[in-house]
Amino acid sequence: MKCYSLSIGSETTGGRRRFTRAADRLVQAITQQHFPDGFAIVEAAGGWFDPQRGRFLREESRQVIVSADRVTRLRPWCAQLAKALHQKELLVIELGPRLRFRFARPRHTGPAKRARAKLPPLPP
Repeated sequence: MKCYSLSIGSETTGGRRRFTRAADRLVQAITQQHFPDGFAIVEAAGGWFDPQRGRFLREESRQVIVSADRVTRLRPWCAQLAKALHQKELLVIELGPRLRFRFARPRHTGPAKRARAKLPPLPP
């Protein structure tokens, strides 16, 4: 599994420099259809340089982070998002392999439970 990141600016979502609630719901709904096992959306503020206008434009954006076993799973998702948000193109960045770190402890950590689970004793 690899992780991928997609940034979407607010200017083409109908909200000018702010993301509209409708655009947020649309991004969430479309992404959930294609990645039902989970994804993350980060709300950001930033901007981009527009060479046609010759200036840096500030706007709200969303960074959508997904995991996929094949890069081909991204194309239908991107196509649906691009159409819904009136984008000519989308830039997806491959972040690399997905890593998980689990830190869960057993719920009941009494002496008998630890002995059965062969866990080391808890520090004082």
